[in-house]
Amino acid sequence: MEEVILFCRKCNQEQPVTIQVKSNNHVAYCAVCDSYIKNIPHSTEDSQFYFGKYKGTKIKDCTDLQYMKWILGNVKLTDKIKDDISYRISLLEYELK
Repeated sequence: MEEVILFCRKCNQEQPVTIQVKSNNHVAYCAVCDSYIKNIPHSTEDSQFYFGKYKGTKIKDCTDLQYMKWILGNVKLTDKIKDDISYRISLLEYELK
């Protein structure tokens, strides 16, 4: 869990909030009005597999190139996860050269 300052649209204030990771989503609630804060940014460093063989493993730590290529071709993913996996694949392929 990470604490950052985010803007709450409901109470129009910037508040320190604690971001929690649930499944593959980052969630936070305003400390003043207890409303859910949407669109919490997160970095590629935090992206992880939320299903399958490597569930809970950060994408940046995965070295199974064949598995990641298979996922891109066979599993419906969000654009963010696709981009993170594609980037990881490109890094691994570069290292293999």
